[in-house]
Amino acid sequence: TAGLPDGNLKQGVCPEKGRVYEEAKNIVLFRDKRAPEAEVWNTEFGYDTQNSPQQCWPIGDKNSELVQADWLIRSYLLLSAAGIEKAFQFMIRDAGKSGLYATSGLYSSTLQNSPYLKPSWNYLSTFKSVLTNSYFVKLKVDSSSRLYEATYRNKLDSLLITKVIWYGTQTGKISKGYRPNTTNIIQLTSFHPQNACGLRRLLKKGEAIEISETPLFLQLHPKGIFPKCGAMKPMASTTLQCVDENGQQNDFLFDEQGIAGNPAMGLTSQTPSSGWRSSYKKNEEVVIDMGHSKHIPMLYIFDGASDGEITISIYSDLGWTEVAKLRMNHYNKWKPCVINGSTSKIRLSRTSGNAEVGEVVVYEKDSD
Repeated sequence: TAGLPDGNLKQGVCPEKGRVYEEAKNIVLFRDKRAPEAEVWNTEFGYDTQNSPQQCWPIGDKNSELVQADWLIRSYLLLSAAGIEKAFQFMIRDAGKSGLYATSGLYSSTLQNSPYLKPSWNYLSTFKSVLTNSYFVKLKVDSSSRLYEATYRNKLDSLLITKVIWYGTQTGKISKGYRPNTTNIIQLTSFHPQNACGLRRLLKKGEAIEISETPLFLQLHPKGIFPKCGAMKPMASTTLQCVDENGQQNDFLFDEQGIAGNPAMGLTSQTPSSGWRSSYKKNEEVVIDMGHSKHIPMLYIFDGASDGEITISIYSDLGWTEVAKLRMNHYNKWKPCVINGSTSKIRLSRTSGNAEVGEVVVYEKDSD
């Protein structure tokens, strides 16, 4: 959808100009006629951001990565509107620094000195959080202005309607006088490159909003009942305390968060050098104190250069509850531990061998 792969750099083509909806709809109509029992999947689509014969190019004040994020969301919306059952963006990570399909990822470990998330990662997270449990209803296109409006209804709450609006152009088009015509309470969600939930707020009655080539979500509900986001993010180390069994505070599990990064997303840069080492006595324990109860989806624990077992427990008014045992013998690799519970404290206990923990990243649910 972004030019022919003949080795020459070209202006990328947005999904509307590339007729993504029309081509997909033709395939769906063929399926309806010839094989109505079959699903139609789009198993690969995407947009390179750099050094490719068919890459996104900057538009106005948006760099190529922001344009990629816009076009991916618009592609998903158009494929959904056409009746495609499943669509798969290609791919999660960049494959290299240059070449066809090499920089189409949502995150990159090749384009900068350390891995980083492209804006498209959080755009897709926001897209998923807003439209989860929703189904497509209709697509409205103004052929003159090229204003697109896709409507979805929530399967769990039929009163919740989501309208997604954008300009299907690639000229940097913006208009500032759009006023939703409804008596419902409206929640506006806009994308943000560093926020997995997007930016969410209630619209005032009669408020005008700006429409651009970046889709906006307008969620409409007569009672103002809107789902929470629930995306996962690392907790800031400044909100955590680590205390050993003697009551001594020690930050050895959180003193290298800068290089720990976001291991759940594969975003780490260096091996932690400090931590809970094998020179310590067996049966020791450390407690991570978060100050107050939070829902914790999971931890990522850096497995050091030794062998042993640790037990992970969470605290409640009823006392400590064991949630996992981990064998620590993978030698300098990150290991996930699912918690999926609410707690104010997490305890790590060395139960056998000389288990080493280099660093811990605690994940929490992001707020809206």
